[in-house]
Amino acid sequence: MASPADAGASEENCNKNDSFIIEIPIELEPKLTIYRVPRKLRKLKEDAYTPNLISIGPFHHGKRELLAMERHKEKYYEQFCERIERSHADPERFIKTFINGIYRDVHESYAGIPEFDEKKFSEFHFQDMIRLDACFIIELFLKNHEGKNDEGKNHKGKNVKEKEDYILSTAWLKKAIQLDLLLLENQLPYFLLEKLFQFAEPKYKKRESVVYSNREECNISCPLLQANPDSPSDEIPGGTPDYENGFLLLARDFFEDFCTRSEQLDDEILEEMKKSDEEKKEIKHFTDLVRKVDHLYSATELDKAGVNFVVNDKARLADVKLHGPSFSFFPLRMELPAVMLDDATELLFRNMIALEQCLYSGEAYICNYVSLMSQLINTEQDADFLVEKKIIKNLIGHGVTDLFSRLGNETSVSYFYYAHDCNTLNKYHDKWLNRTLTKAKKVYFNDLWNGSSTIVGVFILLFTITESVKNLFLS
Repeated sequence: MASPADAGASEENCNKNDSFIIEIPIELEPKLTIYRVPRKLRKLKEDAYTPNLISIGPFHHGKRELLAMERHKEKYYEQFCERIERSHADPERFIKTFINGIYRDVHESYAGIPEFDEKKFSEFHFQDMIRLDACFIIELFLKNHEGKNDEGKNHKGKNVKEKEDYILSTAWLKKAIQLDLLLLENQLPYFLLEKLFQFAEPKYKKRESVVYSNREECNISCPLLQANPDSPSDEIPGGTPDYENGFLLLARDFFEDFCTRSEQLDDEILEEMKKSDEEKKEIKHFTDLVRKVDHLYSATELDKAGVNFVVNDKARLADVKLHGPSFSFFPLRMELPAVMLDDATELLFRNMIALEQCLYSGEAYICNYVSLMSQLINTEQDADFLVEKKIIKNLIGHGVTDLFSRLGNETSVSYFYYAHDCNTLNKYHDKWLNRTLTKAKKVYFNDLWNGSSTIVGVFILLFTITESVKNLFLS
């Protein structure tokens, strides 16, 4: 299949005025859910939006450096067909018939791909591509799920060990494919995967209990965004395969490192499954799955004015709260979600930002969060302060300030959610009395001994003054 790859390659021939080209889909149809990353964002960090191992969908299909994984797709496709033999006498025919009935809806989900053409972009090649990609993803998720099965048995009753599957048994390879499957340009529409899973009814062993680590989360279904791997675990009841709603849990299971695993959020998802299809909040694709301005003084400057920074382990990523009056003896308390920063953080943030700027301009939670953090973190001292407060778990060394600075410079929001809170914080900081009293507390009452010494000193001073005045009037 040539055309999508050719379309991507043709960008290299653009002239120096590319930066002035505005990429707008010809028709802004409501069905569009998968977009090319805007050129302005892509130029800043090409690697963050480009798959390294596997192509999914048309945007990167056919690229030479990604062809090695096509053999694995074929292998997974054959194994997926084996799973559905009991439900469908001719599994290959069933899959091809299913794809033939849905491929036009899939095609309409992509912004900026050409119309079908027998020479350059045929319907047959498009169907063949999404057939392999969809079956590969579902089979991969099922293998991952069975590999964690407490009994270690697959749908044929054989022992399942991750070492039997090259992708799942090789840690770096599994992580690389996870990241590739989260890239905005490297997606299949979620409805395609969900419907194929429902209609195919693949045989698999569902665990009686699915155990997830309940890490300290920054709670938007986003992984990085987890801080304490030693927290207690949660159990979600299992049972027989659930073809109506099971694919969502399989997807979250595969992206466990990138998805929130708190009891509260999994209860929300299971409750969401009980709703009718019309009432469900539609997931567009995997980038969407892990996603769910006034100047502001920096964190250390606000701390000097008496603002109390507190980590909220249960909060979602964008759930920032401000509590308390504006007087220093009853300081403002700013609650921020915990966020874990590792090597995958920038890639995930960039793709979620690109998604929001293309599809969720009115619900740009990640963009707003990044904008807020980029203002709070101006120096390494600000970053160290938030690490000390356990708001940031830093696994990337000294790059925290640069990370949020880069992301913040690339982020634009039409409405800044935290504008009112920023205004309140700035006013609190600008009050001379707040800064003075906070400085006095930090100098004279920063620990028990200094506080005790200060109190004793005040009493001695008052006693001395009283005695001096008394002696003055009595003499």
